[in-house]
Amino acid sequence: MIQISKAQGWAAGLTAITVAATAAPAMAAPSAADVAMWNRYCNRDGSVRINSAEIPKPNYTNALVKGVVAKLNHLDVSNESDEGAQRTFYFYGDIEKVYGVSSSPTGAKPAGTPADVNAVSAAFLTIACGEFRDNPKMLERKLKWAKDIVVVPEQRQDYDPSKPVWPQVTGPGYRKLLEMSETLYSLRQRELGAAANASHTLDQRVVDGITNCEYRYILKEYLAGDNELEAWGGPESFNAYKRGLAEFEAGDECSQDEKDHYIEFRGDGNFKAQSLESNAFIWNTRVFSKGCETPKKRKNVAGNILTDKDCENYFKAPWQSRYELTKQGALRLFFYPSTPEMERVMKAYQRGSGVLVLITEDLSGDGVADMVVIDRNQAGGRKVLELRAQAEGGNPATSAKLRKEIYGYILKAASEQITLPASYNAAVASLASATITSTDGIKLVTNVDSAWKPEYLSRPDKGLSLVFPDKAKAWDRLATVLDRHTDWYMIDMANLKIGFYQPTYSPWVASSYYIHESDAFTRPGYAMGQPGDGHRHWMYVQKVRKPNWFKAETMKADWPKNIDLLNTWFDETTFSRSGLGASEKAWDRFGSADHTEIEANLWLFESEE
Repeated sequence: MIQISKAQGWAAGLTAITVAATAAPAMAAPSAADVAMWNRYCNRDGSVRINSAEIPKPNYTNALVKGVVAKLNHLDVSNESDEGAQRTFYFYGDIEKVYGVSSSPTGAKPAGTPADVNAVSAAFLTIACGEFRDNPKMLERKLKWAKDIVVVPEQRQDYDPSKPVWPQVTGPGYRKLLEMSETLYSLRQRELGAAANASHTLDQRVVDGITNCEYRYILKEYLAGDNELEAWGGPESFNAYKRGLAEFEAGDECSQDEKDHYIEFRGDGNFKAQSLESNAFIWNTRVFSKGCETPKKRKNVAGNILTDKDCENYFKAPWQSRYELTKQGALRLFFYPSTPEMERVMKAYQRGSGVLVLITEDLSGDGVADMVVIDRNQAGGRKVLELRAQAEGGNPATSAKLRKEIYGYILKAASEQITLPASYNAAVASLASATITSTDGIKLVTNVDSAWKPEYLSRPDKGLSLVFPDKAKAWDRLATVLDRHTDWYMIDMANLKIGFYQPTYSPWVASSYYIHESDAFTRPGYAMGQPGDGHRHWMYVQKVRKPNWFKAETMKADWPKNIDLLNTWFDETTFSRSGLGASEKAWDRFGSADHTEIEANLWLFESEE
C-alpha cells in the first residue's frame, strides 16, 4: 500500500511516500521441454533441479558441452601463450564466487570437473547454466555461440557459396571489410544528401542497413574477388557495386533469412556468459552476487539486509529477475515526470553538467524504478559528486570505500524523504556512525509522468504512444532516453537494499550497423581509455529483422504506434542529440540480444592487428 502526501517540492510533483515491502515478482514455471533442455547441458548426475538455486553441474559428456570445452580451452591457452596479452575471458570475481568457480589458471575447479576441462571452460559453463537456467533457449544458443566461435585465420580470403558468411572470414578479408564498410557508409550518406544531416529532428534520414545477403555479395565479389569500391572519384565504381548487388540478390545464393535480416556488430575485449547483455543486466546480477555468500545464503556483512530467501529467489530465476529489474529502470527513463525541472535534469547528460541521476529499486511499488537526483549546487550533492570523482581515479580498495560512502549519503537522503520498508531499518541504522555532513541536493523521485498508468505495463509499448501521442514529443523523449545511454557518464545505479553502487548505468545494449565503427572496441580496455595489448579480440555479430529497426522516419510516417518497446532496435543516429549518437552508427536494444538474434562470434586475436 502507498500513502502519498505532498512535500515541499524541489521539483513539481515530488512526493513523500510510505512504502510497504512487496513480494518478489511471479516467475513463469519451466515447461517440460525447458527442463529437458537444461538437464541435457547442466545436470550431469540428475541431482540439480532447474527451478532451484542449486549450483548447476555441467554435463561434460554432452556433445555440445564437449564442443564448448574444446573451443574455450584452445582459445584460453592460445591467449595465455602470447606474452603481454590481456585475458580474453572475464567473468567478474563476485559472480564467480557465488557460483563456486574461478577462471584463474591456478584456481580450484568444482568437484567432478574432468581433468581436461580448464578453469575458464568450467567457469563459463557453470555460470551460463546458472544465469540462463530459466531461459534454456538462450542457454542453448550461448553454448552453440561458444562452440562455433570463428577463429579468424591469417590467410588468403576465399569464398564458398555453400557455407555461411561469417565462418569464412579471414584476417585479410576482415581488414578489407573494414575499409569497405567505411566507404559504403560514406557513399550512401553522400547519396542521401542534406536529408542525412537534419540533426535532432524527425526529418533526419539515415543510411540503410546491410543484410546478410549483401555481406555474402561483398565476401564473394570484393573480399575474395578482385573488385574494388572507390570512396572518391566518379560514380562508376559505386554504380557497378549497386548493379552487381541487385543481380546477386535476384539470384539463388542467398537464403530468405539472409535477405530478411540486417547485420549488427559489437566489438569487445573479453567474452563471458553475459556477453551481449546491457550493463544494467550485469549490474543487477552483481547486486545479488555481492550480497549472497551462495545462491541460497546471504552474505553476513554490516549493512546487507538481503535475506536468504532474497538470494534463493534471485538465483532460482536469474534471467527473469534481472530482466524485470532492468525493465523497471528503463521505464523510469521513459516515464519520468514531464516537468520543466525534470526535463532539465534528464537532458543534462554530459560530463560537467553538475547533475547526476541514479536508478534505484522500485520503492513505490508501481512497477517503475525510482530515481535519485544529485545536484552539485547544494552541499550534499556536491559531496557525492566529489566522492564519485575520487572513486574514478582510485585503486580498487579506495574506490570501494568511497562507493560505500556515496551509498551512505543516498540511503540517508532517501530515509529522510520517505518511510522505507521495515526491512531497510538495519541498513539505515548502520549509518549512525557514518560522517554524513548534509543530504541537501540529494533528492528521491518516485512519481512518474501524470499521463502514465500501471495498466500500460501490459501493452507492448508500455504506454509510450499513449503518454506521448504527439510525434515531436515522442521523438524528444526517446532521444533523451538514448542520450542517457550514448553519453552515460552522468547516470549511475544504487541498490539501497544491499548498498551496491555502480557508476555508468544503462538498460540498453548497443551494436553498430557498420562494422568499422565497432572495430576499435575489439581492443581490450578501449572503452575505458586503456592501451590494449596490441591484438584485436572479439567481434560479435547479430542479425536484426528488418521491421525491428526503428528510426525517426518510421516515427514520422506512422505515429502513434504500439511498438514493442523491449524488443525493438532504436536508431541512435536519428534518436540522439549526442555527438556520439551520430558517430557510432549504433542501434540500441533493451537488455540483451534475443537468442534468435545471435548470429556469430569472431575471435580476431590470431589475425594481424
